[in-house]
Amino acid sequence: MAIVFAHLLSREAPGIEQLYVRLHTEVWGREFGLRGERHSPRRVARRLAVCARRPGWSAVVGYEGSVPVGYCHGYTLEAATSWWSDLSTPSLGPAEAQDGCRTAVLEEIVVRRPWRRRGVGRCMHDAWLSRRAETRVTLQVKPDAGAGSVQALYHEWGYRDVGRRVPVPGSGAPELVVMLRSRITPLDS
Repeated sequence: MAIVFAHLLSREAPGIEQLYVRLHTEVWGREFGLRGERHSPRRVARRLAVCARRPGWSAVVGYEGSVPVGYCHGYTLEAATSWWSDLSTPSLGPAEAQDGCRTAVLEEIVVRRPWRRRGVGRCMHDAWLSRRAETRVTLQVKPDAGAGSVQALYHEWGYRDVGRRVPVPGSGAPELVVMLRSRITPLDS
């Protein structure tokens, strides 16, 4: 059976909250062992609500028949951002300049175990990008995720490392690798 992708905009985020929490809990909680208050259903739902209010937020949910196989979502990086300025590497120079429509942020991508290693994540990622107008896309990844295989996969998808940052300084959050690539997927006509 083929995977079908549903595209969602911010006004539709409340309609996927339960699905989002369920898949987040299944994948990040049960499979990868992320627990604690930050990963409680209440906090996960709140993060979706906050993220969905960001400019340009959209999501893609993949379905095989009526079974959800995963999701990805993100938003447009605003002009006033510290995304590039707090990198632990030298400045990107002109690449840092933001105008509120230049860069998309891939906030999260999740694929359920039975559909991994089948190209579903890449197809979902590309479906999400196909409706984005930005000229490039950025994301953050834990360098040790999947023993480095997640970062390697993003390299295969055309991303390059541009630095490291702690998303919430002083919070005890881990340092993440910031990756960037040009949006090479054409907009849907």
